[in-house]
Amino acid sequence: MEKLHPHSLSTIYQEKLYKIDNEFITPNEVIQNEEQIIHPTSIKKDTSRTLIPTQGKGINNILIINFDTASEFISQNDSAFLTKIIAATKNNLEECSLVNAYNKQIVIQDIINQTNAQNIICFGVNPFEIGLKDKTPMKYELSDIGNNSSIIPVDSLKEISQNDEKKKAFWFALKRMFNV
Repeated sequence: MEKLHPHSLSTIYQEKLYKIDNEFITPNEVIQNEEQIIHPTSIKKDTSRTLIPTQGKGINNILIINFDTASEFISQNDSAFLTKIIAATKNNLEECSLVNAYNKQIVIQDIINQTNAQNIICFGVNPFEIGLKDKTPMKYELSDIGNNSSIIPVDSLKEISQNDEKKKAFWFALKRMFNV
C-alpha cells in the first residue's frame, strides 16, 4: 500500500480518517507525516454503541435523567418524592426509564434512541452537557428538542422537594408536558 501525505488526503476527504491499529478501528486524531493512511472507504466503522445502564421498564416513553453521586440510580428519599410526582401525571415511575448521569458520558440522542423516550425530565443535569448544544432549554420550561421529544430541565430532586416555588414551577411544566 502506498503512503499518502495527510494534507493531501484532508483536501480530498471531508470526513474523519481512520487507521487500523491491532485490528481495531480508531479515529485518527493526530496524523504524523510519515504514518501510513488507509483509504477511508476501505474501513467499516463500528456503529455499535455502549448502552447506558437504565432502571425501570421504559414502556411509557418517559426518560428521567438524574444526577446522584450517592446512589446507583436514585436515593430512597428522592425515589419516594419522584414516585408521587410521576403518579400526579397519571404515570408510574416503574414504567419510566431512569438514568443516573453521574460519572457517565451521556449523549441525549443516543439515550433517546436507546429508550424511545419522548418526554424527558433532567434533574440536576445541564442539558448542554448531554448534547443539547443548539437547543439549550431554560430551567423549568418545557422545550421541544426535535424527533418528537420534549425536555424539562430542573434542579435536583432534593432542591425541588425543599422549595415551594420550584415545586410550583416544575408542576406547571409537567402539566404542559403531560396535558394534566
